[in-house]
Amino acid sequence: MIVAVNPGHSDSDPGAIGPTGLTEAAVTLHVAHALLPRGDDGVRYVGRRQKPGRLGRWRLCRSLRSDHPELVLSLHCDWHDYPKIGCLHEARIFYREDDPETGRRAQSARLAEAVVARAQVTPRFAERAVVKTAPYARKTRLGTRQYTPGILIDTARLAIVLVEMGFITDPHVEEAMRTTAWVRRAAASLDGAVRDWLCFAR
Repeated sequence: MIVAVNPGHSDSDPGAIGPTGLTEAAVTLHVAHALLPRGDDGVRYVGRRQKPGRLGRWRLCRSLRSDHPELVLSLHCDWHDYPKIGCLHEARIFYREDDPETGRRAQSARLAEAVVARAQVTPRFAERAVVKTAPYARKTRLGTRQYTPGILIDTARLAIVLVEMGFITDPHVEEAMRTTAWVRRAAASLDGAVRDWLCFAR
């Protein structure tokens, strides 16, 4: 079972930035590096990062496909207007609701649910975890916006999910993400979810 891990963003695209300067790109890379060595017992993790430039995401998709993965985990920790939602470490796990491959859509939903279940039992990884869905593209007032779960379509044979590991703009979430212990917990939780999903799929 090949699991492609995509640590979101890159050196030239730091993504969201926390109150004290921690970047989304740094967090996702640290979690990916902690996850890659966990492969064993039929699970092999491979890492691919978005390349700089306007076509970076399309290059990423081509490189992800070259690994012929069964699963893709895309890691993020985005911006949120935390004062409006309160101080809460919430993980959000997305899968593509309009994936034309109905089998992959169902398996992606199951993988998303497995990530949520693991997040809820992993001490101090996230205080709350929820499953969300996202289309390939959504029309807005300013035009059509492409969503990462849609961008990653056809990169994996069985399941694709995007994991927002928490909102880095929340000061207490950023503080947690700076610690080695949290990074290890996040990697352990994701690895456990993949293995839970694999047991169910078999």
